[in-house]
Amino acid sequence: NGEHIVTGSETVTTTEMMYWTDNDAGRIQRANLDGSSIENIIIGLWQPRGIAIDIADGKMYWCEVGNSPHLVGMVRRANLDGTDIETLVSGLHVPQDIALDVDEYRMYWIDNGGGTDRIYRANMDGSDIEVVLFGADARGIALDLENGKIYWTCITNRHGGVGHRSIRCSNLDGTGEETVVDGLGTPDGIALDLEYGKMYWTDQSTDKVQRANLDGTDVEDLVVTGLGRPYGIALDLANSKMYWVDWGTDKIQRANLDGTDIEN
Repeated sequence: NGEHIVTGSETVTTTEMMYWTDNDAGRIQRANLDGSSIENIIIGLWQPRGIAIDIADGKMYWCEVGNSPHLVGMVRRANLDGTDIETLVSGLHVPQDIALDVDEYRMYWIDNGGGTDRIYRANMDGSDIEVVLFGADARGIALDLENGKIYWTCITNRHGGVGHRSIRCSNLDGTGEETVVDGLGTPDGIALDLEYGKMYWTDQSTDKVQRANLDGTDVEDLVVTGLGRPYGIALDLANSKMYWVDWGTDKIQRANLDGTDIEN
């Protein structure tokens, strides 16, 4: 089952490829944006989750849960062809997703389990690790670097209570935390369109792809049929497309940004 996806054309349109992690099969794959020419880039991984691409440096970054419950979660990177694998951060619990601030040479990731439920950041070589948020219980993460914000999907109430499943944001240092969309099912992947001020996310329990303004207003249902358990989502803004991974159907699908013209 594929879990998270990123399109190289998010940043550089000439890349025209998508990369994704396959949690069950323990591999990272890539293909053309139309789904053709699928390649195994890295195999033999332990539950890879989350992926982010640094096109300029030719690197991909991902989280890996590991093969034991005893603090073997990692953040790793490799060349885009899968060579030169490096472990940047180790000793994590259940790292979930990762996002890059290439200009500031920083990476942000989620680590759940073991009572941690934190969002961390570090330099992109793994040095200078710091906790940005405690108790985040996050699943997907995205950065608004123009406005200095982190957005994440949250599946519990940050301050006690039951049923508070939301999208939240804060400043990059974790201050100014607020809820922007509330009352969701089980939100997971999240991606941002900063030009038009929109955020897109998947919801596993309602089987929807949705979007809203970055301030949480004007929530729209974009895809509401044919989904089984949607997880990661990525935007190809150059071609006005969104891509998502569905665990329930074992598919990567795409559609226009308004949810029309769905393709398998």
